[in-house]
Amino acid sequence: MNEPVHISLILKKVMEQVEKKLVENSITEDINWEKIVGEDLAKGSKVVGKKGKKLIVKVADTCYMFELNRMKNIIIDKVNLKSKIQISDIKIIVSLEEF
Repeated sequence: MNEPVHISLILKKVMEQVEKKLVENSITEDINWEKIVGEDLAKGSKVVGKKGKKLIVKVADTCYMFELNRMKNIIIDKVNLKSKIQISDIKIIVSLEEF
């Protein structure tokens, strides 16, 4: 059986993970996504976070995924030039949520 762990140790670990995610997600607010990808693509996609040097983007369907993948290098260059963050890749996820 495991030894009991004080609740403050558990909370500290959980809060560190939450703070890290909040920082990564707040960084993405610096990105003007519509200006970078255009109005049409921005309607079906949104930046949801950043993990390391990878930008995480959710899209409404595979058509948006295809278009963003096709423009990936251009998008990376624009993000690096027009925002405070630097990325080297984009992860695109198809999502069922409304945009």
